[in-house]
Amino acid sequence: MKLSQKEGAFTNPSFGNTYIPFRLPETPLPWIVANTSFCSERLARDHVSRAGSDPYLPMFRSSEVVRGRRVLRDRPLFPGYLFVRLSPYWREVASTRGVRSLIMAGEEPGLVSDSEIDRFASMTDADGYVLLPERPDISKFKRGQKVLASNGAFRGHEGLYQGLGPHGRVQVLLAMLGRKVRVAMDESDLVAA
Repeated sequence: MKLSQKEGAFTNPSFGNTYIPFRLPETPLPWIVANTSFCSERLARDHVSRAGSDPYLPMFRSSEVVRGRRVLRDRPLFPGYLFVRLSPYWREVASTRGVRSLIMAGEEPGLVSDSEIDRFASMTDADGYVLLPERPDISKFKRGQKVLASNGAFRGHEGLYQGLGPHGRVQVLLAMLGRKVRVAMDESDLVAA
């Protein structure tokens, strides 16, 4: 939806060119947050953009192993959420395809300042992906160190510590059934061998 400004008011052609008073502040309008349907962040971004609003969906690249091959996947930095520049017709964003609801602060939408959005934008690379800082491995074990599972399903198995994996769990290489298997476990379930 395209909005046009005339004498401090906006017109909306879909409502018969009625004038809705709205004063623009001197500073840029803040952002609101839309909660999207499951795995529909890109769909919501596209439809919000077609409706005339200004969406921002920060994305990052994730490296994964799929069927033995390492692939790069594009992932939303905030799964299930989309930032949208505030406009006089912010209520229409809630009924846009792919949007489940807006994050509200009482009767008004919750606001996100430009400085927060700029912080993510400043962390992007040339392709527009947010570059996440490397997560330090603060484990008590060193990569390649022999460890012994003291609790859990692998209790009594010896393996090699591989480092910190996704979701805060550690990766251990165990020898099982004649082959080496990478297993994710809690660090508290391990002791030095």
